[in-house]
Amino acid sequence: MNNLTELQPGRFHRLRFLEELMLQNNQLGGIPAEALRQLPSLQSLRLDANLISLVPERSFEGLSCLRHLWLDDNALTEVPVRALNNLPALQAMTLALNRIRHVPDYAFQNLSSLVVLHLHNNRIQRLGTHSFEGLHSLETLDLNHNDLREFPVAIRTLGRLQELGFHNNNIKAIPEKAFMGNPLLQTMELSHNGIEELPSLHRCQKLEEIGLQHNRIWEVRADTFRQLSSLRALDLSWNSIRSIHPEAFATLRSLVKLDLTDNQLTTLPLAGLGGLKHLKLKGNPALILEVPYAYQCCAYGVCAGLFKASGQRGADVLHLEDEEPPKGPLGLLAGQAESHYDLDLEEMEDTKPHPRVQCSPVPGPFKPCEHLFESWGVRLAVWAIVLLSLLCNGLALVAFSDMDLVLEASEAGRPPGPETYGFLTGTLVSCPQPESPRPQGSHLVEPEGTHFGNQQPPMDRELLLRAEGAAPGGGGVAAGRGIQPSGSAFASHL
Repeated sequence: MNNLTELQPGRFHRLRFLEELMLQNNQLGGIPAEALRQLPSLQSLRLDANLISLVPERSFEGLSCLRHLWLDDNALTEVPVRALNNLPALQAMTLALNRIRHVPDYAFQNLSSLVVLHLHNNRIQRLGTHSFEGLHSLETLDLNHNDLREFPVAIRTLGRLQELGFHNNNIKAIPEKAFMGNPLLQTMELSHNGIEELPSLHRCQKLEEIGLQHNRIWEVRADTFRQLSSLRALDLSWNSIRSIHPEAFATLRSLVKLDLTDNQLTTLPLAGLGGLKHLKLKGNPALILEVPYAYQCCAYGVCAGLFKASGQRGADVLHLEDEEPPKGPLGLLAGQAESHYDLDLEEMEDTKPHPRVQCSPVPGPFKPCEHLFESWGVRLAVWAIVLLSLLCNGLALVAFSDMDLVLEASEAGRPPGPETYGFLTGTLVSCPQPESPRPQGSHLVEPEGTHFGNQQPPMDRELLLRAEGAAPGGGGVAAGRGIQPSGSAFASHL
C-alpha cells in the first residue's frame, strides 16, 4: 500500500516487458486513459481495493495480452462495458464488492475468452436478457449476495457453464427449463433465497453438488432430481419440506451426502439412497429413527437429559445464532483460489442449533450413553451385591475346608473337639516334686490331671498322639509334666 491517488500518463512507458502490475490497496479514484497504454506484455493487473468509480473507454487500450483483471472492492456503479471491449485475451475478471445495480445487455460481448466472472457482493437487482451474450468460454459465474428478484434467465446462453452461484438473493421462483442451456453444470449454489418450488433438473446430468438450504421448499417431486446420476451432495436443509416423492432419489446412484436438517418430514423414502455415507435428519420432530440397539441412539445426542421417562423427547434449551458460515468463493484463477464450491461436511454443517432426532429404543439406566450404570442407586446396589457375594463365598470356603477335619475325626471313632477346628487345647498335669515329701496319713488324693477342653474318652496311644499333634516315635508323652499343647494351633490347610 503506497497511498497512490492518481496515475500519471506515460509513467510505465519504458516497461514494455512488464507482465504483472499490482496497484491494489491504494487511493486511486480513476484510471487515466493513457496510463496503461504502453504495456503490451501485461498479463495480470490488480486494481482492487481502491476508490475507482469510473473507468474511461480507452483505459485498457493496447493491453492485448491481459488475462487477469481485478476491479473488486471499488466504488463502481456500473459495468465498464466500453473499456472491457478492448480485452480479447481476458480469462478471469472480478467486479465484486462494488455498487453495481444493473448489468445491461451485451455487457461482455467481446470477452469470448473469459472463463471466470465474479459479480458477487454488489447491489444487482436486474440482469438483461442478453447480459451474458458472447461469453462462449465462461465456466464460473458468481452472483452471490446481490438483490436479484428474478431468476437470471440470461444464463441460458452459457453453454459451457460448470459452476453457478447466486445464494443470498431474493429469488422466489425458478422457471421450468431454466437450466436447459447449461448441460455441463456441475455445481449449483441456490441457498438463502425464497424459493418455494423446484423445476426439473434432469437436463443437467453432470451436476455433482446442489445447495438449496435456507429456502421455502415444501415438496420434492419425482422428476426434480431425476437422472442426476452424477450427483454426490444434496443439501435441502432448513426448508419446509413435508413431502418427498417415493421415487425422488431413485436414480441418484452416486449420492453420498444428503442433508434434510430442520424440515417437517414424517417419512423418508430410501429408494436410491443405498450409497449414502452422510445423512442428516436433525430437526424433523415427527421423524423417529429406529435402530437395533439402544446405544446406537447415542450418536444422535440421545441422553438421559434429553428424554423423559416415557421415552418422549424432552425440551431442548437452545440459543439460536444468526451467523451463517461463509461460503467458499468461486475460483478466480486456476491453482490460485478455490475453483469450486466444497459442499463437504464442514460446508454443509450449519451453526444454528436444531432439535434432536427422536431415536428408538431410548437408552435407559442399563443401556446409557456415557456410563455402564448411569444411576447411582443402581451402581450402589451392584457394589453391595458384589461385596455380599464375596463374603458368602469366603464363609462357604472356610466351612467346607473344616468339614474335612470333622469327617476325619468321625472316622476315628471320636466326636470332633475344639482341636478339630484348629483351636488350642492343653492338658494340665500335677506332678509330685522329688524334694517335697508326701505328708503321712494324708487322705488327700491328687487327681491324675486336670484337662482343659472337652473330656476325651480313653483311646490308644496312637490315636492320642494323632489327636494331640504329638509325633510318633518321639519317646511317648513327654513325661507328663507341665501344660502340654494339644492339637494344631491352626488347621494345616488354613
